[in-house]
Amino acid sequence: MTGATRHFKWPRTPRPGSSAASRCVSSPAALLFALFPALLFLTALLGLLPIPNLIDRLMEYVAQALPMDAASREGVDATLTLQEVDNVLR
Repeated sequence: MTGATRHFKWPRTPRPGSSAASRCVSSPAALLFALFPALLFLTALLGLLPIPNLIDRLMEYVAQALPMDAASREGVDATLTLQEVDNVLR
């Protein structure tokens, strides 16, 4: 070996978490964690749109999708009434 130096190359070791399997697992998790804030933002944005009878339409969709007990507003109205009574009594 005259005039030339020989460089030793260390073997490459994979970094932890750099395998294809771990990337495949982390992608759906990242999508799930990104989806919740996006839906929350879109829900807040929906309230700013000037759509007539929006709440009534949404409640109709909820009534179709949920069981009757869960979709009824009777429990919500009764709770609001009890809160109003508590405010008056104070």
